[in-house]
Amino acid sequence: MVAWLGVISQFYTSVPAYLAKGRTLGGTLVELFSFFTIQTNTLVAVCFTAAALGSTQSAFFKRRGTLTSVAVNISIVALVFNLVLRSTYHPVGLASLSNELVHVITPALFIIYWLAFVPKDNINWKDGFSWLWYPASYLVYILMRGAICGLYPYFFLDAGKYGYPRTALNIGVLLIVFLIMDMLYIFIAKLINRYFGA
Repeated sequence: MVAWLGVISQFYTSVPAYLAKGRTLGGTLVELFSFFTIQTNTLVAVCFTAAALGSTQSAFFKRRGTLTSVAVNISIVALVFNLVLRSTYHPVGLASLSNELVHVITPALFIIYWLAFVPKDNINWKDGFSWLWYPASYLVYILMRGAICGLYPYFFLDAGKYGYPRTALNIGVLLIVFLIMDMLYIFIAKLINRYFGA
């Protein structure tokens, strides 16, 4: 419920602001879903929902590999915002609460859920490389979209402003960070499984 509240409140506070600037509803929805924060919080909400409902039809979102990958990505969301972007964004009112939900509270809840309830066996080092498909695909999409419409959701991905060589360097650094986080989570999983596994 908290995860869905965060996503829904982001749309509730952001859509009117975009429309007030003359954006179309379709363009606004595409813009919002172009934020890694929105996409990943939505994945968290879906994973929580799958766990709560226990449906076999949503088995993919209950796999330990999927849940670990999502935990990595929501951790990156929290780290990048709180270490890099927080000083550049100062929402007020409901937007402030919504911001804390998607960047602090939901990430913390999902990390706790992963630590306490997700099985840690059969998570291997090679899995960390396969988990890169999601952030890599996202980054390719952002560059393609930016080349077409000139809009970039994060300043460090703005190829129009910094040029492609600088942006490519930023992307390389980001992917290394993702891989390091993948390996950190795998290490933690192996440690937990070693000392607390069945």
